[in-house]
Amino acid sequence: MKMNNKGFAGLIGLLFAVAIVAFVAYFMFKQYFQNPTGMDQRTQQIANQAGIDTTSQAGAIDSARSLVNSLNDSQRVQDEQIANALGH
Repeated sequence: MKMNNKGFAGLIGLLFAVAIVAFVAYFMFKQYFQNPTGMDQRTQQIANQAGIDTTSQAGAIDSARSLVNSLNDSQRVQDEQIANALGH
């Protein structure tokens, strides 16, 4: 009686594919959780000096957005003061 080993070879191939995907996923998640914002150290220092939260991507985006909005408001006030001074 002849044994059919095709199923066993397919299973080994599938296990190798799963192991490769798990290996790649491990390193991707490891890198992500070490530095969730994706910023290098110098960029984080500059962002912290500007008052931007660098603990997470969402925090960095929200902090930067509020900083930009406050700068826009300041610019709008200055524009109005200049327009009033010029009599427009």
